[in-house]
Amino acid sequence: MFLLLLILVSCQNDTNTQENKALGPNSELIRNPASANMLMDTNQLARIVFDEKDFDFGTVNEGDVVEHTFRFTNTGKIPLTILKCRSSCGCTVPEWPEAPIPPGGPGEIKAK
Repeated sequence: MFLLLLILVSCQNDTNTQENKALGPNSELIRNPASANMLMDTNQLARIVFDEKDFDFGTVNEGDVVEHTFRFTNTGKIPLTILKCRSSCGCTVPEWPEAPIPPGGPGEIKAK
């Protein structure tokens, strides 16, 4: 009788609880429109389109401070959130918008 009870208890598997533990406490906040199991419909995502992709500062003397603003538009269907920007060198510091950019909305990233 004890063995039968042990088998029944051990076979009760709450997969939802196990999945929630594996995903973490804030996993319900993540809204991923695609997963590894399906094709991604890129027409339903945010899309950033820059007015210009690069900028040549020309000759910069040591100690000079130069700045350029890269303007862009969210041409996607959902708000665009920029989580992080980084430069390819330590001498340039980017500044980006913290608020989501709505579909069709403009934004800018400053490089200084």
